[in-house]
Amino acid sequence: MTDMKKHYFSRNMFYMIVLFLPFVGCNDEEDKSTCVDDNPDYNPIACPDSGECITSVLESSTIVINDLQDVKIGRIADGNKTVFKYKFNTPEDILVPDANYAEVILFEIESGTGDFFIEKDQLSNHNVLFGKLCLCTGQGYHRVESGCIKGNKIDETRWEIDINISLTIDGEEYKRMRNGIYAPL
Repeated sequence: MTDMKKHYFSRNMFYMIVLFLPFVGCNDEEDKSTCVDDNPDYNPIACPDSGECITSVLESSTIVINDLQDVKIGRIADGNKTVFKYKFNTPEDILVPDANYAEVILFEIESGTGDFFIEKDQLSNHNVLFGKLCLCTGQGYHRVESGCIKGNKIDETRWEIDINISLTIDGEEYKRMRNGIYAPL
């Protein structure tokens, strides 16, 4: 082989390897199981003992994010998606003004979707939000960029949802592992 042919052959092999490398090595099924199913650190609870939880599914909805001064507000509006909502409330203490605390996890999927798995870059595409509702630091809604959410459709109206997310708000890390049945209210 001449030097010129060797050069072209080597360059073409390099391009072939670079082109096909992204398709090798990463198994989506493996990523799914290590986030929720086969993860020894995934130890979800339906609701913390210190409060009450409400889970719901809202059809024909969407998540809208508004900025109000320095705080992001997430709200559910009419739309063409299916929105899931997890809300944790602490009991109200009438002796302590403004002591209420709530957390909300919101996310949306395309209407008509069956079982699903959301992770990594997909989290922002599905408007996954963690809301801290209180008169405290870090209040408001925050985009979740780490973790996963798995949904299994049980029947026409009910879903089993596994949530394993983490985020940092004002230097404090929040890890939430939740499992529950979501249905229309």
